[in-house]
Amino acid sequence: MRNIPKFPIVNDNDLNLLWKIASLEVRSRKMWSNRHYKSFSWSDWYSLEDDIADLYTQTKSTQDMIKRVVQRLET
Repeated sequence: MRNIPKFPIVNDNDLNLLWKIASLEVRSRKMWSNRHYKSFSWSDWYSLEDDIADLYTQTKSTQDMIKRVVQRLET
């Protein structure tokens, strides 16, 4: 499993995203620890993982990285 998110906090939006990501990570870990039970829903867990990934892409550092990659592809 992943650790609590580690990325540079550049602005207030990144700080809000950090708290959202951290809370979803805790939920994900709790769900993962119960994966052997019959009531475990893989679709719910994958949906939660998609939500976490979506929040990561909204951070300033990731957006800057995406911009650099796009610029390299355009040249």
